[in-house]
Amino acid sequence: MNPEIKELISLDVYRDGGSLSASFRDREGTMHVLRISIDNVASDSSQDLKFYKSASIESYIKSEYVSPVTGISSPKTEIKEKPVSWGDAKKLLEKLAPLVKGFQSEYLWVFDSMIIIVGNENHAIKYS
Repeated sequence: MNPEIKELISLDVYRDGGSLSASFRDREGTMHVLRISIDNVASDSSQDLKFYKSASIESYIKSEYVSPVTGISSPKTEIKEKPVSWGDAKKLLEKLAPLVKGFQSEYLWVFDSMIIIVGNENHAIKYS
């Protein structure tokens, strides 16, 4: 996946125990979400160490649905999810890095955490 990134939309933490995401829009206007999924089984809460098991990207592709009965059209969004390698996730985060400067969010720390996670061998981070 090598989208031309136009804008950063959000940085988020999921309620599943700590999966992280960065949402962005490409030049064509399609929204994508880079998600780094937590491995709650391997994480060690006694040492505040969280392990992450995989990276994936969700793409929200807009189209139109036309009823075969009435001919009326309505907007439709198809969600395509696919796994990405840690290396590809790192490249994508590097492309997003210039957009983080000046971005307003209470979750700016999420981006730095994602960089650490994709950059180390065990895909873990220690939160204190």
